[in-house]
Amino acid sequence: PEESPAYPEGSVELLGRHYASIGGSYPLTPLLPVSALAMINLQDPSAYLSVNAEYNFTEGVYLTGGGSVGLGEAPRTALGTISEYPSEFGAAPVLLYSGIKVYF
Repeated sequence: PEESPAYPEGSVELLGRHYASIGGSYPLTPLLPVSALAMINLQDPSAYLSVNAEYNFTEGVYLTGGGSVGLGEAPRTALGTISEYPSEFGAAPVLLYSGIKVYF
């Protein structure tokens, strides 16, 4: 994968060919929308799930946060290095984030 042009250009390419995906957003309150995305590789099967929320704290200031997780069979290792990826999203780490957006 390192020789793929996607990495030097900063883009992301998926490994499989057949996916199902669903996503959406719902306002829990007028100031707190929540959105979620699920992407499933139908060939291995594995999935990538993400959720985020944004709270309008005051005019022009937003607090954001969310997370994502990959589900699937973990990579196989041999002699301390990864030797095989049996699922696309099984190697994805759990990610949590938060942030503040200020518009002026």
